[in-house]
Amino acid sequence: MNILYLAGAAILIAYLASVFVHALPSPDCATCPKCNVLEKQIARCNNILNICTAAFRHSCDNVKSRCEKKVNDLKKCQTSCEERKSCTSSSPAISNGTSSLPQNNDSDSNVTPNSAGYDIGADESGSAPPSPPPTVTKKAYPLHTNIVATTFWVGEIFDPDIPDGSQVCSTYDSQWAFHWSGVNTGTAGNGTSCEGSPTGGCDGIPGASKCETEVRTSANGFFPTSPDVHPQENPFYLDLPFDDINDPIAFAERAIVIPWANDPGYSGQARNQSFSYMKNRWVKLMKSGRTCYGQVQDAGPSHDDLYHDSAYVFGSDDGRPVQTQFNNAGMDVSPALNGCLGFAELNGVDRVDWQFVDDADVPDGPWKKIVTTRQVFN
Repeated sequence: MNILYLAGAAILIAYLASVFVHALPSPDCATCPKCNVLEKQIARCNNILNICTAAFRHSCDNVKSRCEKKVNDLKKCQTSCEERKSCTSSSPAISNGTSSLPQNNDSDSNVTPNSAGYDIGADESGSAPPSPPPTVTKKAYPLHTNIVATTFWVGEIFDPDIPDGSQVCSTYDSQWAFHWSGVNTGTAGNGTSCEGSPTGGCDGIPGASKCETEVRTSANGFFPTSPDVHPQENPFYLDLPFDDINDPIAFAERAIVIPWANDPGYSGQARNQSFSYMKNRWVKLMKSGRTCYGQVQDAGPSHDDLYHDSAYVFGSDDGRPVQTQFNNAGMDVSPALNGCLGFAELNGVDRVDWQFVDDADVPDGPWKKIVTTRQVFN
């Protein structure tokens, strides 16, 4: 009787393992830790794929490829593991990206916690049920050292023939130059970068058909010197290669990888395509004994489909950017930051250390004379 009972139990366990694709690794796999890690990564990848598909429908092939690669890695791991005889758990399956996200038992709530314990947002409209504000623990953001930085500026057009070759618009604001300057002298033509965006705004020296940069000094707080330029938004701005609005992978995983995703003002926004976790965030920049602060207002430097470099932007191991163009740059900084940090060249390349900071930790300075608060405008 005991033998039959044990046999039946074994069959039931095997059946359950084949049904629950995200089941935790069995104790028998304890001797294959790498396999166990891969299983957890696949479960997380499937979760991200479902979020991506819900928002972008057919633009999630890169996410699916990453999940498939993890499954293949797991199969190799289970085959080559020295203790493979005791590593007998089933390989998790890849989500087809069409299943709905699991809902909690409260029919009035659309908030779904993900496998990392973060809030992955409300419904697709971005609304979320009210909840008590969470307690925010002061964060110590990782320091990124010796990062190549280039200079860019509102109104700059450095290559009109590539999709991101102009600063008339930004990934977060289709009318960036206009909102920053208050100037509108025309519209970007068909077939150009930022097609349809108002033109004329310039963080520098405006001209008939171009916008040139200029030397900035502490004499006027590193603000523009032209009498025709009157900033309406912060001149201390920068970009980082994580586009949490228009890159499908970054959008799908932003509530998982961004450290402040669960803070008040951010929690519950994961599926809201009109809300960016990155735009307006403060960054502390350091170079040769100088310290300045700026706000994220664009995504870059990057190219093609590499605008989701979470390992570099949020990683704690001081990694390098995954993109290797633009002198391997990991950020662009505005003319105000160029001058404040004492860059060697007006429109050249330099190196900085940087880290995110919370609003409360930004000291007074010229960077707080005008603080940008506008959210996504597209």
